[in-house]
Amino acid sequence: MQSFGAYTSRTNGSAVVSVRGDVDVYTAPYLWETINAAMAETPHELVVDLTGAPFVDSSGLSVLVRAQRRLRPVEGTLVVRGANKRVSMTLQLTKLNTVLTVER
Repeated sequence: MQSFGAYTSRTNGSAVVSVRGDVDVYTAPYLWETINAAMAETPHELVVDLTGAPFVDSSGLSVLVRAQRRLRPVEGTLVVRGANKRVSMTLQLTKLNTVLTVER
């Protein structure tokens, strides 16, 4: 089992949070802490790179929605990038792919 990690970087004014490991009820709070810190300077775009996340449960989806809501007042966008087939299917089934910008 891969240990969880979330790391922040900045590229052209965008905050990028790269995730490694499963995002579930235990790790979602750590993901939120990382996203919250990344948004501290109010970037106009937040990219959550899920390339290294094989699984995201409802707790992880809740973190993504919470981040989107926080960005909305500053007309910011949340981009979900690198979701595998399983995570992409979850985003489709929950219709979050219509609310969030999802890139393959």
